[in-house]
Amino acid sequence: MVKNPREEVVVENTICIEDVKFTLMWDLGFLELNIPKSNYFYNQFYNVPLHSHEYYEMTYSNDVLELIYEDKTRFFEGGTLVVTPPGKNHAQRRAPDYKNTGNNTLSFCMKKIPVSSDIPLYDILTKLFDNDYAFRCPKRALEIISSFDRDTQNTIADDKIAISLALHELISIMIKVAGKKSETKPSRKISDSNAARTYKIHMILSNYYADDISVEYIAKKLGLSTRQVTRIIKSVYGKTFKEILVERRMKLAAKKLVETDQNIAEIASSVGYNAAKGFYNAFKKYYGCLPTEYRKKQTENK
Repeated sequence: MVKNPREEVVVENTICIEDVKFTLMWDLGFLELNIPKSNYFYNQFYNVPLHSHEYYEMTYSNDVLELIYEDKTRFFEGGTLVVTPPGKNHAQRRAPDYKNTGNNTLSFCMKKIPVSSDIPLYDILTKLFDNDYAFRCPKRALEIISSFDRDTQNTIADDKIAISLALHELISIMIKVAGKKSETKPSRKISDSNAARTYKIHMILSNYYADDISVEYIAKKLGLSTRQVTRIIKSVYGKTFKEILVERRMKLAAKKLVETDQNIAEIASSVGYNAAKGFYNAFKKYYGCLPTEYRKKQTENK
């Protein structure tokens, strides 16, 4: 058997959710080692020999997935999410056009960290993954795993906040599908955790920034205090609610100025400003010039 050397692994990002530190890995590969041919499968669809590694390997495929282990071969229906734990010898059979079958893999390490947590996530996940996790999951799981890939068009690989939120959503899906719940606090589920609150706040900011929203509005929607919402926003974004709101509005306005023929009043209204004057003032403060000047400058630079 061959073991994948750590030197081959290009790592990064490190994300903390509850009491777990996840280290996500990209660009995993096998060096051309002097492996005897007898260790390879004489089948063009096996891209590596039977092997193990020091991290978890999560695989999702829309097509039938075939995994071979030392003692057995297992076939999984399309739409099954499989997690292979560290130290387990395995190999995957790929279809000739596997790139087009919705096949994607995410590799990661998990480490327990000493923090106060709403739920014992580390214990839940290690127990879940070490018992041959293989469940039918919604396509959303594939979308999330695919979004971590640096080679995809809409990758979030370099956006730590986006990765954290997406990873939390993926974990929530997996635990829900497996029917696992916290054993320490029966009244709480992962959807009530701090990470979930962060995710919900992010979704509100992403979807309703053009509306008349406030910290009070978000707190009421989520059943939290304004102090809790303010603390979460500051800890995650390192900015105030107002700063995030203005940033999102200005970036979308700048995009529309360059990519559309909408007039300034239409753009102002679409990003949450009822009065053009307020929009002009906010835009100039953020970009250092008026919207009309920004549009002209960007058009000339094309």
